[in-house]
Amino acid sequence: MASFRNAVRVAACAGALTLVTLAAASAEDAFKPKGAVSMVVPFAAGGGSDLMGRAMAAGISAVREGVHVSVENRPGGNGVLGYNYLKQRASDPQTLLASETAAVALPLLIDPPPFQWTDFTPIAQIAGDSQLLVVAEAAPYKTLADLVADAKKRKLKVGLTSTTSSDAIVSGLFARSQGVTFQPVVLESGSNSVARLLNGDIDFTILNPSETIGQMKAKMLRPLAAFSDQRYDAASPLAEIPTAKEQGVDVSFAQYRALFAAGGLTKAQADYWADAIEDWTKTQSYKDYVSKNNLFAQFRRGDDFNAYLKKTQATLEQVLKTK
Repeated sequence: MASFRNAVRVAACAGALTLVTLAAASAEDAFKPKGAVSMVVPFAAGGGSDLMGRAMAAGISAVREGVHVSVENRPGGNGVLGYNYLKQRASDPQTLLASETAAVALPLLIDPPPFQWTDFTPIAQIAGDSQLLVVAEAAPYKTLADLVADAKKRKLKVGLTSTTSSDAIVSGLFARSQGVTFQPVVLESGSNSVARLLNGDIDFTILNPSETIGQMKAKMLRPLAAFSDQRYDAASPLAEIPTAKEQGVDVSFAQYRALFAAGGLTKAQADYWADAIEDWTKTQSYKDYVSKNNLFAQFRRGDDFNAYLKKTQATLEQVLKTK
């Protein structure tokens, strides 16, 4: 009889332990943020990353009842300060970050690297932001071929926002593909590049559409090429701009715009944010964000997004890595 009672007790304890384990697993599977959620923007207010961070924060809040995401700008070091802050928040599922190509580029340029993109949890890409090569309306170049022909005769000056920016990446890929070299002039912002281009201090610049569209509409700048895989949508004011590939220059590069989270998240936590941001991409506010900023609607999550980041790193290593 005693043996029977002991067996019952052991079975009861095992059952209780199983219930506790199942309850814990269920709690993880049912992850939902509690309290404050922060969207870190590693650049100053007003730029493309800030616009993306605010759009994603508002979008998540709209598609997830009771979840409020606040935006926190942490600029400095071309993005290093913001990414390092996220690195310090490892395993915190309530700290997010508006990410772009700097997450992959910066570790290739700084020795020792302050971080690797693998230190974080990539949640999803929400869009691609391609760039345009533009010249002053008074410039002699009518096509990309005209500019390349001149670049083979003399070293043209290209205005860049920084040595780590996507315009620097595209400039390097462009120069390598044509067997030429450009003289980089770092001007710190798109607006400075436009001003110097109009003043005749540089020969061309490579910028996001949002930084040049006003001057193009005013016939002050002439776009020669879009460094994208395909032309902009027919409804876009940029639809008539030919791609570089159409003109025999096999270069395309899109700065990804994406959501990152702190490293060390569980699958349930990562999936929660991926589901939320994917739900937002099905709304009108997302379509408005993409249209207003002349972006390409692109969505990748999970393994697809990680594979894309690995491919991006391989591409950037060809252009940026100096170590």
